[in-house]
Amino acid sequence: MPHHSMSLGFSLYGMKEFKTEKAIREVAEIGYDSVELCLMSDWDATPKRLGKKRRNEIRNLLDKTGLKLSGLMEHVGLTGRPKEQKSVHERLKQAAELGQHLQPNSPPLIETVAGKGKWIDLRNQLRDNLGGWAKVAEATKTVIAVKPHRGGVVDRPEQGVWLMEQIKSPWIKLNYDYSHFAHRDIPLAESIRVM
Repeated sequence: MPHHSMSLGFSLYGMKEFKTEKAIREVAEIGYDSVELCLMSDWDATPKRLGKKRRNEIRNLLDKTGLKLSGLMEHVGLTGRPKEQKSVHERLKQAAELGQHLQPNSPPLIETVAGKGKWIDLRNQLRDNLGGWAKVAEATKTVIAVKPHRGGVVDRPEQGVWLMEQIKSPWIKLNYDYSHFAHRDIPLAESIRVM
């Protein structure tokens, strides 16, 4: 996997009403050097809405603006039986395919959350399902980063770390977002130390 340098980017999660192309132009004009596309169903960049022509236009626009495509936000659940995970695996594959089309030399990671539920009841199911995600990630050569999310089944730093230790895959990472710990009264330094 290639080494990535740090950039200052903006997630199009915050620009839901914009067409992807317009949002990319705005982000570049503001002065950011990277962008994350939001692939969730109600956003413009969901893979089903981006046919080959638009994918090529977006790829060319990213090249023209110099923006690095640093991530793809896709919210799928890590909970559920293996049969229910099949559709999740398909969405992850579609996201990876889109990322590789838009930035083939350095495909963006896929950022997602783990879903809802109680950690104590579901942690073994999460571990098992994350093993399936690791296989998808390796097969598509795309890193999947799970974000501990306030109110989600994985909502504390140590829970995310536990999952990573169970899987031990270079293709599965954690996404750190302090805003989800601040409201839990988890000190910044402590959350960084744990994660």
